[in-house]
Amino acid sequence: MAAVGIGGVVLHSSFLGKKVGILKPLCLSIRLKKQCNFSICGSFVHDLFVGVGVGLPCTVMECGDIIYRSTLPKSNGITVTVPGVILALGTLSYLWATPGVAPGFFDMFVLAILERFFRPIYKKDDIVLGKKLGEGSFGSVYRVSLARKPSSKSADLVLKKATEYGAVEIWMNERVRRACANSCADFLYGFRETSSKKGAEYWLLWRFEGEATLADLMQSRDFPYNVESLILREVQDLPKGLDRENRIILTIMRQLLFALDGLHSTGIVHRDIKPQNIIFSEGSRAFKIIDLGAAADLRVGINYIPKEFLLDPR
Repeated sequence: MAAVGIGGVVLHSSFLGKKVGILKPLCLSIRLKKQCNFSICGSFVHDLFVGVGVGLPCTVMECGDIIYRSTLPKSNGITVTVPGVILALGTLSYLWATPGVAPGFFDMFVLAILERFFRPIYKKDDIVLGKKLGEGSFGSVYRVSLARKPSSKSADLVLKKATEYGAVEIWMNERVRRACANSCADFLYGFRETSSKKGAEYWLLWRFEGEATLADLMQSRDFPYNVESLILREVQDLPKGLDRENRIILTIMRQLLFALDGLHSTGIVHRDIKPQNIIFSEGSRAFKIIDLGAAADLRVGINYIPKEFLLDPR
């Protein structure tokens, strides 16, 4: 409550603002035309300034803010509306539906980081090069062993020296190892190696599971009978013919489709499926997919050529 004193009369007004301090009254006597005296106290000047907002405008602004807020509707909490619920459910459905954007980012920023603390680490000095298994456009493949365990079966590995897109292939194999290990060859580790002669290369390590690819088996005159004992573990007591061949081929296709379904369910598209990129695993007696150098991860958008579109048909 502000007070204004004029000519000995004190007026109280609630709209003039509140007093923010007490000043000692300073009385001034002014004689005008020798007719009247006006006694103006410093307290009156202070209160008047507070009331009209001159010199101390924040007081008036505070009052106005209180009045404005009092006119707003009061909210008791979050207002749930039908469009809002539909929008929230649609967003969650998109994030969790195949290929699964939310699980992909969880894998990328949580699982991938945690995995680095537990997986074994290899370097060039740990590897002893052996027989060359093959060569492609983007690298060469060798059968290798570990220097510290040369005679151990667990040290029997496969090495690929990738000259291009090796970093993306390492990422794809690590994703597969975490999400669908049975679909592809058993990947161990990948790292970058730099030499003065060849420049930078990416070395990728897998466990050795066998040398035969589907292309190698198909080149045999006995195909598909040469695969029968490999995948069925026995030779069927049936005469050679379409029924027997169909049963073998159906088993091969079932394994391949199961492997592809594992890749697609985790958001990875291989984009280079061919008999040369399908290897027979002697340990699991099943066909597995190899060579993820041309793959794309639809969950997080990683592509083997980052400058091109993710779904570029080339």
